[in-house]
Amino acid sequence: MTFRGAFERDIREFANLDAELVRAVESEDDDAIETILQERFYHRPEMYYAPDKLIISYGVPAPTSAFVYNALGKRPLPTREEVIADTVDSIAARFNLRYADQKWLSATAELVSDDPQALSDFLSGDTSVC
Repeated sequence: MTFRGAFERDIREFANLDAELVRAVESEDDDAIETILQERFYHRPEMYYAPDKLIISYGVPAPTSAFVYNALGKRPLPTREEVIADTVDSIAARFNLRYADQKWLSATAELVSDDPQALSDFLSGDTSVC
């Protein structure tokens, strides 16, 4: 079984045993989902699920709650392109960016989401990747 398949099976089993997680999913409380998984689900020796492993396995830089909603059938996992577009739109609106600036931001986001080394370099302050 793949990592993704094992995660989806195990999160469904965990949800069957944890009413608090079910309530958080039903109310779409992303913060509660993140907290519950950090405290009671992630980092178990059996499979050692972790947010970064889910991102790599699914190929989507999504928050924990998105993976849970998808595995429990609440809503589909967003695509990498949707996550990038939403992020760029949010930043552009927050900082009132012009169209050309949005294009640069989008190109940068796509680059660092495609290349783990570029992301690591970018996060460490090396903006020469752009």
